[in-house]
Amino acid sequence: MKTTLIKYHDAVGEVIKIVDRAKVNIMKHYKDVDDWSGLDVLIHERCSVSGPTEVKQVWYGPGPFKFGKDLYETEREKVETMECVLDDCDRDFSVTINGTTWFWISNAPTMMIWDYIEKELKL
Repeated sequence: MKTTLIKYHDAVGEVIKIVDRAKVNIMKHYKDVDDWSGLDVLIHERCSVSGPTEVKQVWYGPGPFKFGKDLYETEREKVETMECVLDDCDRDFSVTINGTTWFWISNAPTMMIWDYIEKELKL
């Protein structure tokens, strides 16, 4: 019988496989997307190249976004340009959106980018 920990590791392994496939597919197709303005994604990274770790994030998307009890509204930057890099050695995925480079993109935004590409290109 599988313990909860083994089930958890199995599930994480499946997620990693799905995200790795998405990264490869992004690399194959992102240049075919003509219009990135509808991409809705929160990009964040942890930077620890020099000094203490800092977290930076930007919510890209069309129009303002409202969230929370008080419907806090934030302006978002439309995506105009997108470049992607996949490191074949360690599978780290990075993007440059509107000239800002984001290193070590996590699973959720990677999947949001792939989902947008699938929909735009009707794959």
